Amino acid sequence: ITKFQYELFKDKKIFDNFIKTKGGYYNYNDSNLLQSNIYFGDRNHLNQNGVELFNASLIKNILEK
Repeated sequence: ITKFQYELFKDKKIFDNFIKTKGGYYNYNDSNLLQSNIYFGDRNHLNQNGVELFNASLIKNILEK
């Protein structure tokens, strides 16, 4: 989701901490990767440029772990 949408959620830290107890977790909403709305086709879905940027970062994070 867009950074704006994410910031509207309440109790983000509580949710993040709970999910972290279930296994590996990386919250991309806290990164600077997809800050611009130009990477989104709508409020909830990445466009092709966003997908390519996200996938490259995801693969890098997986390989580093």
